[in-house]
Amino acid sequence: MFNRFIVATDLSPASIAMVHCLGNLKKYGARHCLLLQCLNTQEVDSVFYAYDTKILNSILKRQREILKNQGYSVETRIVSGDTRQQLNQIATSENYSLFVVGTQEYSLAGETFLGGIANDVMHHACIPVLRLLVGMTGGGNEQACGSCSFNEHILYPTDFSEHSTQAFSFVEKLVADGAKRVTLFHVQKTKQSQLLEVQDPDLHRLMEMREFLLRHGKAEVFIEIRAGSPTPEILRLIQERDVQLVVMAPHSQNRLQEFFVGSVSRAVARHAEAGVLFIPPMGNRQKTWFHCH
Repeated sequence: MFNRFIVATDLSPASIAMVHCLGNLKKYGARHCLLLQCLNTQEVDSVFYAYDTKILNSILKRQREILKNQGYSVETRIVSGDTRQQLNQIATSENYSLFVVGTQEYSLAGETFLGGIANDVMHHACIPVLRLLVGMTGGGNEQACGSCSFNEHILYPTDFSEHSTQAFSFVEKLVADGAKRVTLFHVQKTKQSQLLEVQDPDLHRLMEMREFLLRHGKAEVFIEIRAGSPTPEILRLIQERDVQLVVMAPHSQNRLQEFFVGSVSRAVARHAEAGVLFIPPMGNRQKTWFHCH
């Protein structure tokens, strides 16, 4: 499903940890990686002032060797300019099907995005984006990814919107490729009894999704409905059920909706310890993307 993927990297130890975490993507068909160092106009001068070309290439070489040892063919490239435009152009013109970006955990200084591009990529990409969380281990001396087993337990939160439903097709592909467990999750705004009636329309929709997945793979499929606010309930379920990968779509159609609804996906990206696979709205995707699979 993700035969060719792009890793947006930088010069930090966190980016090394992120690269170490990508071996399991092979289970979803990943074979070739473009290791991409993105520099904006301001960074070009500052980076090359501190790092000569030898050091920069040495770091990329180390990351390339890690990926090659995981079984990938790897290409490295350094680009400068508008990161969002560069990534989308490369993805569509060179037939890539996935971006991989990393974020670092919150600290007293606030949140850090690897390369400063993760948020931009996640919400303006023309292809799916896998966001990995990188945190400190070993008493704060080493960097490590929080979750690398992308096929163990997948969470699909849905509000049954059109964009959310489009993301479900990727859950089906993950199941067909061997995902072991899936939880279909919906948060209702109104309070209700913990014992759902069979006639509940939300439960009925989730049951239909469950039956569909059971016909297309061997995964265990569970249904969960809770009442409350989507973001805290999603984050709570991730921790309670040891979720490894969340599949979701930012489903806003305009700026007003993005302010209210898109904030859910942003909050999950910021706080979830699991990997998060963002599926862009159909309108963001180029026609050439469909030939990536």
